[in-house]
Amino acid sequence: MLTTVQDLGRVGHTALGVARAGAADALSLRVGNRLVGNDDGAAALEFTLLGGALRCEDDDVIVALAGAPLAATIEERDGSERALPRYVATALSAGCTLRLRGTAWGVRAYLCVRGGIDVPLVLGSRATHVASQLGGHAGRALRVGDRVRVAEARGRAHARSLTPRIAAELDGMLRQPTLRATDAAHAAAFTDDTRAEFWRGQFTVTDRCDRAGIRLHGPRLASPSQGVMPSEGLPRGAIEISGDGEAIVLLSDGPPTGGYPTLACVASVDHPRLGQLRPRETIDLQRVSLDEARSLFAVREAWLGRAVPPP
Repeated sequence: MLTTVQDLGRVGHTALGVARAGAADALSLRVGNRLVGNDDGAAALEFTLLGGALRCEDDDVIVALAGAPLAATIEERDGSERALPRYVATALSAGCTLRLRGTAWGVRAYLCVRGGIDVPLVLGSRATHVASQLGGHAGRALRVGDRVRVAEARGRAHARSLTPRIAAELDGMLRQPTLRATDAAHAAAFTDDTRAEFWRGQFTVTDRCDRAGIRLHGPRLASPSQGVMPSEGLPRGAIEISGDGEAIVLLSDGPPTGGYPTLACVASVDHPRLGQLRPRETIDLQRVSLDEARSLFAVREAWLGRAVPPP
């Protein structure tokens, strides 16, 4: 459906109107990269709901699958087949074909390759932003017949995998039913009743969702000034309230600026969960302070360092 090259995104260019882009679920990307011996920010392939068929043209290519669980197999040149498990560094041989089918849950899966996907750097990143045709493979999603190079790896390869316990803990983070969020820039402009209705509300992901943002179905919220205000900068995770009272959460490809008031912002620790939300899933919001959000992120980073140390 949509397969793109993504890394950790383009940092420091939003003042120029350039979207950050990057992996919608950066935690899974980082885990997969560590398993194959890459730096956290190495470019990988991001699949959306479905994978496809990829033929390996070189020997000793090391890959790891992370994120949402795709049904994945390796078809060897002799016709034999074996499973490609998640969270396990696996060697491929020349001529084999990866067949990546649909996800059992979640939306996005990552194929990390030792050395990283080799596409040109654009403003310091290899991430694809399809809307502006920036970065990645010719600025677009991959399609049939494309050939993608792998960069030369540094250092020695070490086969790594997650233990079942660590894998279960990671999956729990990617499937949790509650999103932690802080008050955003315009929270005080909303009435007390509207804020209370928002924080106690339950929201369902609509079909109107992509890498730019997710529209949520839930309580209709009274937006100040009928949802119209001067455009200003927006971070990833910002929850805007449109003029008709609909909540919109911004994701990786979200615009650098927007003109709807923002009531809340999803804490960075839960951004990976945002990237795995699929239509018709239901979520709750939990209000946290900025200090609590920072502490939650620090705890998650400490867990990652213990669970999958950098190579």
